[in-house]
Amino acid sequence: MTLIFDHSSQGTTGLKFRKPTEGPEYEMVRNFIEHSLPKPNRNQDLIVLVEPRFNAGAPDVVAVYWNRSKLGDFSHRRSVLSKKDIKIMQYIMQSSGADLEDIVSTFSHDCKKSIDKLISEKMIYHKGRKLFAYSKMKKGVIDRILTIEAKIHDWRGGIIQASNYFWLGEEVYLLIRENNNKDKIIDQARILGVGVIFNGEQMKHVGTHDLVPTYGYWMMNEMILFSNGKVNA
Repeated sequence: MTLIFDHSSQGTTGLKFRKPTEGPEYEMVRNFIEHSLPKPNRNQDLIVLVEPRFNAGAPDVVAVYWNRSKLGDFSHRRSVLSKKDIKIMQYIMQSSGADLEDIVSTFSHDCKKSIDKLISEKMIYHKGRKLFAYSKMKKGVIDRILTIEAKIHDWRGGIIQASNYFWLGEEVYLLIRENNNKDKIIDQARILGVGVIFNGEQMKHVGTHDLVPTYGYWMMNEMILFSNGKVNA
């Protein structure tokens, strides 16, 4: 199943969206979603976010491939995580165990409420002076996240913008109209770890990727797990 959310879906996902500007770039994005975006495999569902608005910007497309078979690990009832809850949990996971004093110095003293919540929801636990994430929390229900920044001409600016979205996931691409600078664009994008898709190209079929969960990953995970899709501020 594929669901597409855009500015007309305000309030449905808990995310904000930018209203697209009609024109060649938006037509290219629509064509990409319809014809070039990889289809989910038989075990996956796909959520396509068109110009979701984040503090770091508004990528043209965020495609989230998730697996219903993984929902069993999250079947128990719990509260929706706030953005601060997610940031603290991510910090603990990246640290492979974090000292409480380090967490407080990083997130301020009001982080105790989030820590108590994560402990009570059996997402993290104490071991000595450190906090650790339960192993089941190191993976969510998402198989793959693709983030796309689209440009008609300004490929240099597009590469820089795209490179700001790695917090969402490791697969970040510039979508651009075919032009004579193809090799140069690819080389420049590679320096910043950004992939390039020229309009009309087909992307690879979606498999199961060994994702390194990011803050954006867990934000999308919360959106999927809860019927109201909201990540509280």
